[in-house]
Amino acid sequence: MFSETIVIDEDLPISDFDANANEGCAPLTIQFTSQAINADSLWWEFPGGNPGSSSDSNPLVEYDMPGAYNVTLIAFNTAGSASLTRSSWVVIQPAPEAAFESAIDEVTVQFTNNSAHTATYFWTFGDGSTSDEQSPHS
Repeated sequence: MFSETIVIDEDLPISDFDANANEGCAPLTIQFTSQAINADSLWWEFPGGNPGSSSDSNPLVEYDMPGAYNVTLIAFNTAGSASLTRSSWVVIQPAPEAAFESAIDEVTVQFTNNSAHTATYFWTFGDGSTSDEQSPHS
């Protein structure tokens, strides 16, 4: 009679990650951080990012085009692999575009904001005065 004992003492890896940001305006550079457990190696996939893939533990990825992008991290060890995909996890908005018109009424200037892709405003008028209104007057 023949008998053999096989001992498996390694667990499958667990794939997990985080980043310093996952939304913002183009171009946006994101520092991804692996939080994988029991991983001997990693493989990242960044559709729409530059680079589009990486085997680094904590890759730096730039997104130039607006859109919602998936991020995948695959963790490997001798017991196997584990994959985590976060769908539409990176959201890139268009870059702000500043534009305005002005109208003068005797001593008052009315500014009409025609900017695109903005949420906040900061105006400087050249005389030391400023405003954070959307369409200020001076």
